[in-house]
Parts: sequence; structure tokens; C-alpha cells
Amino acid sequence: MTLNPPFTPAEINAIYNGTALPLTNTTDGIAGSASAATCAAPTYACYSQDFLRVWDPKVQPAIADEWNVTVQHQFAGNTTVQVGYVGQRGTHLMVPFDYAQRVLLPNSACAKPPCTAPSPYFAANPTLYSVLGHPNSTPPVADATVSGTKSNGTMRYNSLQAVVQKQMSHGLQYQVAYTFSKCMTDSTGYYGAWNNASSASAYWQNVYDQRSEYAPCYYDATHVISAYAIYDLPFGRGKMLGKNANRAINGVIGNWEVSPIVSWRTGWPLPINGAQDESGTFGRGREQTAMASHRSRTHLYRELAVSGSTILDSSHNRHLEPSAIARRNSQICVHLITATST
Repeated sequence: MTLNPPFTPAEINAIYNGTALPLTNTTDGIAGSASAATCAAPTYACYSQDFLRVWDPKVQPAIADEWNVTVQHQFAGNTTVQVGYVGQRGTHLMVPFDYAQRVLLPNSACAKPPCTAPSPYFAANPTLYSVLGHPNSTPPVADATVSGTKSNGTMRYNSLQAVVQKQMSHGLQYQVAYTFSKCMTDSTGYYGAWNNASSASAYWQNVYDQRSEYAPCYYDATHVISAYAIYDLPFGRGKMLGKNANRAINGVIGNWEVSPIVSWRTGWPLPINGAQDESGTFGRGREQTAMASHRSRTHLYRELAVSGSTILDSSHNRHLEPSAIARRNSQICVHLITATST
């Protein structure tokens, strides 16, 4: 609430490159609001082209349900094998919500497609909806921008997890863990993935079709293997090699161990961004470049099919050349640690 006028000066979606700096600086404080435009109806002047922020009054804390079942068996006295199922369900996850997105209509609904209708969330106040956009531009643009917060996101996770573990014996200890899993969600989190992985916009592409947003989590890795081992090298006093070594020699060659750590996983899903927004709905699930000029993404991580030299999604919409698609890559990390004990 306090991020909106009149408590805070209007936050405007505008490009200021080449614009002269303001006459005030940070030591002057925030420019006074005594002469600010009125926020009262029917003009809502203070909201002109404002970036409005709203909060769903029904927002509630997220709920996470988890369940698992595991079976473990011991072999040969010092080796165990464990296999289990782990599941999780998340509900009421936070979702950045664009309350101002226009509704896409069939092409037959207007004389010049794309055909859209105002956001139903502003049905009781169409004047405010118009003021938030650019009604005075030529032609007028109904591109109101509203950053909202709802708790209507969901997530599902199912996995098979297996672990083989050997306790230290004959100078060797190791563990190998494998996970086969699937994570699906319609919420990437309020701030998305940042630089940890490549995710689609935190905002939905179509707020009126939640089902179309349900896709693999941006951090979904189908296969994950991690392993470590500790091996006492057979050098030094009492060992296979150099068992009669004197103290000086044993101090150099004895009591060494090798401890490798290996991790491998399949790649994360790859979202596709950059398609021009031809819908005229001005949704926030895209990269914004300038007023009324938007760049959109495809439907999250849906399967793509190749038709000739063009990539199509499930709705047979054209996207880009196959050569521009990078395959999901795997990642392997190996760490080799050596240490000596006294």
C-alpha cells in the first residue's frame, strides 16, 4: 500500500536515457507532495501512467506437505542398500500477478486483430484502468501495469531415491546416492531463478489460464548422482607397502588417504525468451523494452516439435529456427582431496 500514491510518488514505466538529471539530490529528501496531483475520483490524476502495486487480501502462508517411505537392507556386515520414495506438495505459493493484463479474444471479436478486452479486475473502475496506461498517446494504449501478489501457486515433487553405503573396512569407505525425480510447478518464486538457472518470467504469461503455466520447475533435474569415498593408501608402517619403514620414511609416505567426491546431474529445463508479444494483452510475463513494445516468452518448458525448419509448440505457434535451440546439458563435478594424518 505505501508503495502507491499518495504515500509514494508515482513509479512510472519510462526510459530516462538522455534525460537531464533532476534539480534535487538525495540530501534534499523526497520531492514534496504538497503540490502533487489529486488521487480522488473521477480523474485519479496522481495515478497517471503509474506502476501500481496491489496485494490480494486473501493471501495466506504457503503450505508444504511431505511424505516418504524407505526400505533399508544390510549386506555383508558393513554395507547397506536403501531405496525410498519421497514426495512433496506445495500449495498457496506466492505468485507475482498482473491484475491489469487484458483478456485475449477470438480474432472474430473485432475488425482488426488481435482482439482484447479490459482486465475484469478493473470492471468496477474502468477510468482508473485507462489512467494507468497511456490514454493520451497516439493512438491511445491501454497498457496499464499492475504488480500484484497472490498465493495461488502450486508445486508437486515425486522421486525415487537410492543409497548404497559402505562403512570403513579394509581401508575403504564410500557412499553412492542416486535420485530419479520430477518437479512440476506454476510458480518460479517471486524473484525467479536469477543466475542460478534459467527460468521463465516470475509473472505468468496468461493470468487467465493457470493450467498452461504448469511445467517442470526451473531447477528440475531428472537424474542426480552423487558419491564420495575415503581410501587409506597402503603405504607406511603396518601397511601393505613399507610396513617396516622407519619413523622418518613413514612420516613422508605413511598415513595418506584419498577422498574423491563426484556429482553428476542432467540439465535443467531451458525456457525460451524473446518472442515479440503479438497478443496485445500487455502481460508482464515477458521482458519489457519500452512503452507498448514488449518481448514475450513461449509457454514455459512445453515440448517443442520440429516442422521443416520451424519449431512449433503444442499450439503450433512458430518460434525460432532449430539451430537456435540448445539441448539441455548435463553437469559433472569431480573433487579429489588428499590429506595426511599424524
